[in-house]
Amino acid sequence: RFDATAREYLYRIARRDVAIGRQYVWFCKYALDVGTIREATAALSGTHDFTAYCKANEALPHNNCTVNNITWAETDDELRFTVVANRFLHKMVRSIVGSAVEVGRGKLAPAALREILESGDRNRPGPTAPAHGLCLVKVYYHGSFERHSQRIHEAQR
Repeated sequence: RFDATAREYLYRIARRDVAIGRQYVWFCKYALDVGTIREATAALSGTHDFTAYCKANEALPHNNCTVNNITWAETDDELRFTVVANRFLHKMVRSIVGSAVEVGRGKLAPAALREILESGDRNRPGPTAPAHGLCLVKVYYHGSFERHSQRIHEAQR
């Protein structure tokens, strides 16, 4: 795990209550503005101190993470938040998703996610999203992330 260069997480939000697979998605009963969510979370790309979006851990030397990719995909049934970073802090993805949902509901302005990030204040993010929507999808090792990024970049042209 210490040799990994990046990790990829997926967080699934169901748009309607589901019976099968409900333990793998968070049912969000609110209508969400996905465009606004995309705009807000784009500000989290790059290298930042994610202290505001994690549970306190004094054992860590720093809370800097490099977020390489953030995407929101939507279908009729669900939203899928995918994030790739060199490392993740405890509850970081769930805290980001919870705050993003607040933006999508209109409870927070899109600029709030960057303001929360820059504040370093753990009390400012929205509620933490439940764990059952989160899944580790992939772990990248030396060279594999670079090849993956190149394929994505070429596909976007």
